[in-house]
Amino acid sequence: PVAFAVMAFMENHDEWAGEPSALLKELEAVAIEEKIDTKDRMWPKAAHVLTRRLNDVRANLLDIGIKILRDHSTRRRTTIKWSSENTVRSVRSVREP
Repeated sequence: PVAFAVMAFMENHDEWAGEPSALLKELEAVAIEEKIDTKDRMWPKAAHVLTRRLNDVRANLLDIGIKILRDHSTRRRTTIKWSSENTVRSVRSVREP
């Protein structure tokens, strides 16, 4: 549910940065709009759990072009933005008939 909420949230943002507690509030608002069950056991109830859930889905979000960064000096700031990198991991050649 967190990955889906982040995807829906980023539909209206190019980039977002702030503390995980602020992001959790933003995602809870998105969850209400998108009818995501925030009572589900996988939905984070606290900011530190949100950080763990984001780590769990980081690779999946990157595959669709959403990059999650953390400020390692404080670990209190999270940045979510659209990646400018190519998100395709591999391309096989296609032969013309």
